[in-house]
Amino acid sequence: MNIKLHRSLNSTRSVREAQSRRS
Repeated sequence: MNIKLHRSLNSTRSVREAQSRRS
């Protein structure tokens, strides 16, 4: 399991969720 990849995916998901909530 790649921690870097997992972290990047989590970050992207968080940003996407934040944007969706803002809209």
